[in-house]
Amino acid sequence: MDRLFKVLAVFGIYFCSTFGFSLDLSTKMDLQEKWEQKITQLVRTVDSQAQVFVRLDEKRASEDVSETPYLYEAEGLYFRINPEFSKVNVLILTRLKELPTETKQLLRKITKELEAPLVLSLEALPQAPASELTLATPTPVEVKGLDQLFSLMSQVGSWLWAALGMFSFFAFLGALIFIKGKNETSEEQKEKPELLNQDWLAGYSEESLAAVLSDCYWCEKDAYAAYVWHRIPIEVRKGVVGSTTFLKSYVEKLLNQTVENHHYLEHPYYLNPLSINHSDNRTLTEMVRKHPVLIHKLPPMRVMSLKLTATERVRIELEAMKKTALPDFKTVPAGKERELDYVRVIELDSVAEEEEVIKLTGLSLELKARIPSLQWLCDVSEEKRVQILATFSAKELASAWIGPAATLDVLSKALPESKKQDLMSALKQSHQRPGRQSPVFRRMHQEAIQALRASETASAPNWAKKAA
Repeated sequence: MDRLFKVLAVFGIYFCSTFGFSLDLSTKMDLQEKWEQKITQLVRTVDSQAQVFVRLDEKRASEDVSETPYLYEAEGLYFRINPEFSKVNVLILTRLKELPTETKQLLRKITKELEAPLVLSLEALPQAPASELTLATPTPVEVKGLDQLFSLMSQVGSWLWAALGMFSFFAFLGALIFIKGKNETSEEQKEKPELLNQDWLAGYSEESLAAVLSDCYWCEKDAYAAYVWHRIPIEVRKGVVGSTTFLKSYVEKLLNQTVENHHYLEHPYYLNPLSINHSDNRTLTEMVRKHPVLIHKLPPMRVMSLKLTATERVRIELEAMKKTALPDFKTVPAGKERELDYVRVIELDSVAEEEEVIKLTGLSLELKARIPSLQWLCDVSEEKRVQILATFSAKELASAWIGPAATLDVLSKALPESKKQDLMSALKQSHQRPGRQSPVFRRMHQEAIQALRASETASAPNWAKKAA
């Protein structure tokens, strides 16, 4: 059954029953669809035809959920913002007998956000065209889920609600079919290139892939590096990360990075890249000044990152026409490696564990940079704390509002009263639990560490400042 019609079927059932469900069905379907898309993207790096189905089993209200994130208010009230799950059931239809170990590890890592045990099942992918598979009998996972919904409906539904619900459902179905017909072409244009290009990196050599990741590293194009890394075939990843000293730690950073496609790898330069993987942009700028012809040999990503004035660029372009010799890259020293944030982070499994960690004495700034806690934002000056929090909207703060009650209390006092109310409203309405993996949380943590580092440098003696 087409995914659109699965959603519509559940929508109709929802209106045919009373509103006594423990979790809003549309929210649950959205979450399951979201995780199906995430896991499909990972699994299709090893099997381009794999199909993924996800079912989230919700915890009962009577279970102990005291360790979950919460919103603290001055009155001492605690609010349950999002549902919890007892199991994450993942069914993968695949041509493989077993998933590679690395793929399983990545799968467990990306589903850790749901804080529930992963139950992974593999079944053989039927040997039939994709168009026929969509019309096949639903898998046991889907049938079981619908049986549970029909059982709930029979217990709490009424004929009046059923009549009203079915009428609303068919009206909604007709509207969506009409919208689907109008947007079918545009949707195909968005999805087909991605499906057709699942194995598009297989034709690139390890040298080419290492070159583009190295260029992203020096140019801080991390979102594109993440896009490329997630599509590199498993069997060549070891050779790629082993080609330089910094790529292994860089790849660790990319695991939690948002993904963007900027098409840099499509440039012909990467078919035969230069030996500049260890050269930072400052070093490369000096090389271009001495050997202007080099500017015509570099990829666009590197050219855009050269530290040159407009006048210098014009002069270098004129000199480049003389076809001078290229430098000897073997004699060029390696650039100073980047200080990567959120590499080898010390994971916190609960708010209680976070409270224990922040009570420890003698934590260096380097250790704090590896411990994802908003407590470090409480350690900066009040003026700087207000300044940092002002750069985020209430909705953005809601995605990162996790930590001990005392920590969140200090941060809330740094917000204007109106923004504090907006934050509470956003927390109650959001379908997504605040977490330490959110981009906003990482930015808040990063800015807190930078502020502490700047304060530490400012208070150091003059001789230490010069050494730094």
